[in-house]
Amino acid sequence: MEKYTYWLILLGSFIFPFLFSFVKKAPFYKIWKYLFPAILITATFFIVWDNYFTIYGVWSFSEKYTTGVKFLSLPIEEVMFFILIPYCCVFIYEALNYYFPEDSFKSVEKYISYALFFLFVIIAIKNTTRAYTFSTSFFASIYLGIMILLRVNFMGRFYRAFLVSKIPFLIVNGILTALPVVMYNDQENLGIRIYTIPADDTMYSFLMLLMTISLLEFFRGNAKAPKKIKQDTGNTTPVFTP
Repeated sequence: MEKYTYWLILLGSFIFPFLFSFVKKAPFYKIWKYLFPAILITATFFIVWDNYFTIYGVWSFSEKYTTGVKFLSLPIEEVMFFILIPYCCVFIYEALNYYFPEDSFKSVEKYISYALFFLFVIIAIKNTTRAYTFSTSFFASIYLGIMILLRVNFMGRFYRAFLVSKIPFLIVNGILTALPVVMYNDQENLGIRIYTIPADDTMYSFLMLLMTISLLEFFRGNAKAPKKIKQDTGNTTPVFTP
C-alpha cells in the first residue's frame, strides 16, 4: 500500500474540487474547455523542467512511496501532480471570484507585482550557483514581468487565490517532503525550510499557478475585459463564463 502513497495524496487533494465542479450555482466544469489547455501547456513546461532537474540530481523521488511507473525520468505520479494540483488551485481561484466578486487587492496589486518582481530578480542574481533557486526566481521574474507589461486585470484576484492556496499547499507539500516522497539536494536551493518544505517551492508554486491562471484568462478572453454575468444575489462576476 505504501507504493500508492503519492497517488493517495494527489487523489485526496483532487476529489473535493472535482466533485464540487458540478454545483449548479457555480458550474466549474463549464470552463474546462479553457482550463485544460491552460493546464496542459503549463504542465508541459514544468514536466520538461522537472525531468531535467531529476536527471541532474536537483531532487529525487522515493521508490518506497511511488509505484515505479515512469514517464521519462519522472514517476507517473509527479506528472499527474502538474495536472491535478493546478486544477485544485484554479478551483480555489474561481470559487473565490464567484463568492467574493469584489477584487480586494485591486488598489495594491501593481505594488505587490513590482515588489515581487524585484524580489525575484534579486534572489536570482544572488543565487546563480543554486540551480533550483536561480531557475525558479528567474522564470518567476520573467513571467511576472510579462504580466506587468501586459497590464492584465486579474492579478489582484490571483494574489488572493495564491494566498488562500497556501493553506492546502502547506498540508500537501508538507506531507510530500516530510515522509519524504520528494527529496531535495540542499546544495541547489536556498537551504531554508518552511517546516520540511524548501522555501523555493513557494516561488515554484507561484509560477505554476500564475502561468495556469493567466493562460485560462487569455483563452476565455477575460484578461483585458472580463465578461460579467448576473447572479441570483444581484452581484456580477467574471468567473464561470463559458
